[in-house]
Amino acid sequence: MEYRLHTRGLAVLTLWLSLPGGLLSAFVFWQSLLAGAVFLGLWLAGAAGVCLGRGGSVRVRLAQGELQVRAGLIFKTVKRMPVRFVSGVELFASPLLRWAGCRMLTVHSAGMALVLAGLAEPDAAALAAALGRG
Repeated sequence: MEYRLHTRGLAVLTLWLSLPGGLLSAFVFWQSLLAGAVFLGLWLAGAAGVCLGRGGSVRVRLAQGELQVRAGLIFKTVKRMPVRFVSGVELFASPLLRWAGCRMLTVHSAGMALVLAGLAEPDAAALAAALGRG
């Protein structure tokens, strides 16, 4: 089974990452209107680039007794977690994620926690069930 982060889930993550920039931009707008607009534009572009770029490259795969998460555009990373070491699985849905039809899945093991935010609801439920949450 292979899963990807949903585009609506990535849009919610982009919104979450944009909120601190919106709050910080008030201090920059206090200095100058142009500086505040530039700061806010750069922050929003960075948030969209990180969430849509790197988040769009995330591939989650459950195969051969391990959970593999591959991500990255330039610097590719692979995280592997053997399923037998999974000690807990949590599904979380904020109101925005629920509205988008997505969930955040947290997988715990000894020494590691893996957070997959923006999975489609059926994918997150299937992955949680396969990892031992029934």
